[in-house]
Amino acid sequence: ADLSVHGDLLLIAAKDAALILNQDKNLSTPRGAALRTLMYLFERDEAIKTYLAG
Repeated sequence: ADLSVHGDLLLIAAKDAALILNQDKNLSTPRGAALRTLMYLFERDEAIKTYLAG
């Protein structure tokens, strides 16, 4: 991502991620489950394991 071009989108994404984790720490809601699936598809599922481990 190019910050000069996509900075506003990255800020929105960061705020949304913080909101999601504050409301659904275990990603157990339907939206959380969808996010887990997306993270798996984009090979970012290791981040979930690290996050849940504390």
